This record gives sequence, structure tokens and C-alpha cells, in this order.
Amino acid sequence: MTSVVEMRADLEAAYAEVSRLRKALTTVRALEAMLTPPVHVLHPDNDLTSREYETLGYLRQGLGNKDIANKMCVTTSTVRTHVLHLFAKMHVHTRAEAAITGIRLELNLEEMTRP
Repeated sequence: MTSVVEMRADLEAAYAEVSRLRKALTTVRALEAMLTPPVHVLHPDNDLTSREYETLGYLRQGLGNKDIANKMCVTTSTVRTHVLHLFAKMHVHTRAEAAITGIRLELNLEEMTRP
């Protein structure tokens, strides 16, 4: 009979494998975004708000919602809203895709971000 310790070790190994697969899927999606031309041409002056530009800039830096919220002096809920709006406007599904799409569209986010 399997002991509780063995079952816990198996469960931890399964969680680690799920985490590894999620990271791999994110990488594949990001590479796919790089290789696939954008379906929607984003017009920076019309489509994104200044706060969405700022959020996208932080996504490009690899920051998480909590860090972005601290830098923008907003709640993490507000950051999640900005991220979801970016996903919808940019037609992407992950933070990595949004960052890569921003780079591909050659948005100069540093100049567009307002303090």
C-alpha cells in the first residue's frame, strides 16, 4: 500500500510537471505570435489609453500585476483590467504575446508612457 509520504511526493511531482508544461505552452504561444502576422493593426494613438501603454511597457519588462500596481499606484484589480483590455485590443491571449506584439508593432512605449 502506498504511504502518505509517497502520495505527497507523487502529487508534488505532478504539480511540478504541470508548471513546466504551462511554461512551455507560454513559450510556444509567444513564438507563434512572433511568426504569425498580426490580424489586427493596432493604431497606437487611437486604440490604447495612456495607462494601457504604461501597462504594456511594464509587461514588456516582465513585471507581475503586483509590481505593476505598485509602480502605477493602482490596485492589482485595475492592472488586471488594463491587461484584459490589452489582450482584447491586441488580439492576444498571454502576457508574453502582448509584450511580443508590442515589440513587433514597434511601439516606442518609453516615450508614450506618461508619468
